[in-house]
Formats: sequence, C-alpha cells, structure tokens
Amino acid sequence: MSNRPEQVPPANPHFVNQVAVLGRATEAVRQAQADGRPATVVFVGGPGTGKTAVALKLAERVRELYPDGQLFARLNDDLDDHGAEAAILREFLHELGVDRTELPDRLDAVRAMFHSLTRDQRLMVFLDGAIRGSQVRMLLPGGARSLVIVTEAQPLGTLGAHGPVTFVDLEPLEDAAALALFERVLGESVVARERAVIEEIIQLCDQLPLALTVVAAMLLRFPQRPAERLLRELRDERRRVRALSRDDDVSVSAAFNLATRWLSDIARDCYYAVGSVPGSGTWSVGVLAAALERPEVEVEEGLRDLVEARLAQELADDQFLVRDLVRLHAREIDPAEPEERERRSARLLLHWFDGTVAADELIAPARPWRARFVPARRLTVRHSDLAAATQWLHRERTNLRAAVEYAYSVGEDELVAQWCVVLWPFYEAGKFLDELLATHQLGRVAAERSGDAALGSLLATQAGFAHYLRREVDKAISDFRSATDQAREVGDRELEASAVEGWGLALHAAQRDAEARELLSRNLELAMAIGVPRRIALARLHLAKVLAPEAALSLLDQAGEYFQVHGETVNAAKVETWQGIKHREAGTLEDAECALSHALTVMAEARRRFDEAVALEALGDVAVSAEQPGLAREHYAQALVIFEDLRFAINSDAVRAKITALGEAGE
Repeated sequence: MSNRPEQVPPANPHFVNQVAVLGRATEAVRQAQADGRPATVVFVGGPGTGKTAVALKLAERVRELYPDGQLFARLNDDLDDHGAEAAILREFLHELGVDRTELPDRLDAVRAMFHSLTRDQRLMVFLDGAIRGSQVRMLLPGGARSLVIVTEAQPLGTLGAHGPVTFVDLEPLEDAAALALFERVLGESVVARERAVIEEIIQLCDQLPLALTVVAAMLLRFPQRPAERLLRELRDERRRVRALSRDDDVSVSAAFNLATRWLSDIARDCYYAVGSVPGSGTWSVGVLAAALERPEVEVEEGLRDLVEARLAQELADDQFLVRDLVRLHAREIDPAEPEERERRSARLLLHWFDGTVAADELIAPARPWRARFVPARRLTVRHSDLAAATQWLHRERTNLRAAVEYAYSVGEDELVAQWCVVLWPFYEAGKFLDELLATHQLGRVAAERSGDAALGSLLATQAGFAHYLRREVDKAISDFRSATDQAREVGDRELEASAVEGWGLALHAAQRDAEARELLSRNLELAMAIGVPRRIALARLHLAKVLAPEAALSLLDQAGEYFQVHGETVNAAKVETWQGIKHREAGTLEDAECALSHALTVMAEARRRFDEAVALEALGDVAVSAEQPGLAREHYAQALVIFEDLRFAINSDAVRAKITALGEAGE
C-alpha cells in the first residue's frame, strides 16, 4: 500500500471524558489487538447524546494501534442511494493509493479489491451514522487486526449476528460531566459565577451533550450577554428547540430530524402525539391510543419503534419516557392543522380526567363532593379495583398535573376546578402536597372565573388541609377562613362545616385550643343539623382531639363504631390512633398501646405512611410514659424515617427532639 490515509477528523477539544464509556470501548479494542482479531465498536444512543464525539475520542486514543491509516465515511445522508457503498469503497481505495482509472464498476468487484488490499493491514475505518447492518458489513476491511468504529443512526442490532461486535450505549451526561463541559469551554471562573443559571440550563437541555455544546458555544461567542437572558429563552417551551438550532452545523433540530426520518407511519403519529400536551414526560399505550383513536396494539408497535430510534425509553409497567427536548421537537414538526391538534389534546384531557374520576369513585366512594360538583356521565376509562385505580393514578401522576395546567392555560375553567375535587383524595392520601397546592391554586382561580363560590369554598378548604398537614398554620387558617366566608355567602352548611372543621384543626395545631374547641364544637353542631351520620362521626373524631381524655374517649367510641360498621378501616384506625393518644393522657397505658398497635397494623397494610408514622410516634410517647426508653427510641426512629422520606420537616424535627431528649435523660 503506497498511501497512509488520515481521514478521521480530530476529537472535540472540549470533549468531556466519559470514563466508563471510553474505558469499555478502549478495553474492547486493546483486547482484540492482543487476540490478533478485528474489532468492531458500535456507539448507540439517542439523538444529541454525542455518539460521534465519543467515537472520535476513541479513535484518538487508539490511533497508534493502527499505523496503516484511518478512513472515514459519513453514511446517513446516503440512505436512498443504493450505489453509496460502492462510491465509498472507491474513495477508500483511492485514498489507499489505487488510481481511479483502475477502480472497477461493480459493487462486488470493488468490495473484493478493498478486502484484498486491506487483508494484511492494521487499518481504522470510521463509519458515522450507519443506518443498516448490511451497509457496515459491506465496508469492513479485510485485515485481521483492523478496527471499525461505527456510530448508529438506526438500530444495528443484527450486526452482531455476523461476528463479534461491542455495542456501547450512550446516555445524557451526568450533572458533574455537564458542568465540566461548560468549565472547559467558558472557564471555571465564569461557571462559578453563573453556576445556578448554568445548572438550570443543563436540566432544560435534558443533559444532552449536543444541546449543551450549542449553549456553551453561544455563551462563548457572546460573552457580553448574561447567561440569565439565554435561560429565559430556554424556559419558554415555544422557543427552546429553535434556540438550540440556530447553527445548521450544530443543531438539535437537525439531530432529531435525522432520527425521525425513517420512522414508520404509526411511530410518526405517536411522535406527534407526545407533543400534544405541555409538560408530559411519561406515556402509556392506553393514553396515546385515546389521543390517536387507534387500536392499542398499533400504538404499542409505534412506541416500540420510537424506542428503537432512541426517541423514547421503555420503563416498567408499559410506560415510555419521552424527554422534554424530544417532546418539544415533536410539537415543532407536527404537520397537523391547529383544529386537529386541539381535538387530540381534548381527547387526552378527557382520558385523564375520566381516569381520575373513575379512580376517585373507588378511593373515596363515600365522599359527597364528587357527586355534587362533577356531573355524572359515562366514563371512557374504568379501573378493575382499588389497587388498579391507585396504580393508574401513581403511573399518570406527572401527566395529571401537566394536564390540569394545560387545561387552565386554554381556559377550561370548569374542568380544572372539577379535576381538583377528584384529585384531592389521592393527593391527600399520598401526601403529594406540592402538587395539591399547585393544582388548587389554579382551581381556585378557575372557580372564581366561573362564578362558582360553592366550588371555590371547597377548593379553599382542600388547600387549607394541605397547609395544615405541612404545619403552615397561618396559611391554613387563612384558607379555612376564606372557605368559611364563601360557604356562608352561598348559605351552604355542608361546606361551612368542612371549612370550620379545618379551621378548628389548624387552631389546634397552633396550640390555640380554646378557639379550636369553639370551632370544632360548632362543626359538630352543623353536622348534627345536616344529619349525615358519616359527617357526624368525623366531627366527633376531630372535636375529641381538643378535649380532655374522658370526654374525648366517649366521642371517639361513637365515631369508631360508625366507621367499623361501615367498613371504613382507615378512618376507624385514625380513631384508634387518637384513642391511644387520649388513653396515654389518661394514664391507661396498656389500652393506649393496644389501640395504637392495631392502628399501626391497619395503616401499614393500607400504605398510609404518614398515618403510620403518627401511630409510631404515639407509641413512642406511650413507651416514654411507661419508662421504656429503648422501646421509645425504636418507635421514634421508625417514625422519623417515614417523616423524613415524606419530607415533613416539622414532624421530623419534633420526633428528632424527642429522641434527643431520651439521650439527655439517659445521661
């Protein structure tokens, strides 16, 4: 061979060293060299994950192992040209010293010449953007100790069936590596000064190397522009993809356009659909089938095609993750007319809303507000049982909040307010209080815009309970007072009773027990006047919390009897928790321990983790009263783990203080 080609481009000088990825690839190459066999390394990953950058870094690392030269070809632009492989082989042969007049015309002949010419060589061949395994096989050199580096544009899984191949999967950068990229481009001092802004930019770019490189280049090119200005642009979902695609040579849109180029029709329809509603990150087959009005079997096939194209990631429970930049690109290129997009979005909202209503019917069947504020109709979604309903809510949780926010943004006020009504039992049980308050802030405005003071009262009460659970007592009292005023304005005793009940509990949390007793007594009076037995039982439970043990235990016995007869095991266990607390106050510790132990069992089985922690803390208090510090410490420690896991800081601090007090008493 007379020529030594040097076609492989240099690696990016700002490349962030992906230690694990490069280490695995380098080891595979060196092991192949030691064994005297050829090596093929294929880099796979979604668009923008930096496959070419990492592959070029590998080429730089192992270049000295291949002294006979390096050949390079970009393949993905040649999908429709059946003569592309022959043309590439002719260019390779010319680079290796063969005169163009001596090159054969037929593909099999030119391939045979390339194979023969490279048989005794240690040659590196770099194939960027391969779209099919046969294409790669056609361009393999003949040398037993050659290296082929491939970046995948379309799945090449079948390539491994024809010989040893090392597949190296690339993921978005971790936070530390992403920051290191900015430090290399902009300098450590700039990143230190703008760290908070850059960290948010990294998240908005889905930690994709391509997007981060675009941002870093813009900040470097225009140092006089504050990073905060670019951050504001990226926060706007309507502008984000375009902001990352201004340079045709380094463009997020171009990378995603290439990835979507070979999608099947159903995969393309699924791709457009994931851009329908802002903020959605995970998708199920059923949800997209509802949006597209297509059979689930077809939609599942389309989603799996998106996974193959690295535009989606398959999770457990038939869920598919779509990153924000992918979703925003799908919205950008969706060819559907605005009316069709609106219909698709409306179908998605209806699916999620009906699923929430159906779940609420199973989670809180006795709760009166759904029947009052959510008009009855035939639902498009049903759940087989309580477990299935709860699983659905957990699975769609992120989408549900996004859907409420989207519905609010397009003026669906009645839908938003009703959605808050049926979401509350799920949010309250799971203590998803941030989501509860965020959705209810919108719901209360929506109810006001709709002129529905009664619904506004209920949502203010529900928000008040979220603040109460977070021990944000002043905010809770404000919400309950507002809810009470709205209820009285419309003359609704049921809504007034609910608001007054919450107000009294908030005052009790603020240790203003005299005022709390007055309001909780008023709540019981209202409940008796309304005449609904369940409401009366709840009012008795709450009033008992601020009474002396003897009076409290009498009310708790009455409340507990109702809940046990009607099969409300969780509320019955709440009664038992307070029976245990009041028995401890009365000094009847054995009865306290018995009631709390049973309540703890029920709450654990029902997966009511907050209530489980409350029972554990109360058991710790009983153990302290019984002068059993070791047992008390054990109960407190278990309660603390749950409170911390649920991020209830005030409860955690209170339990931690009790543990500290035990230690000091022991000293």
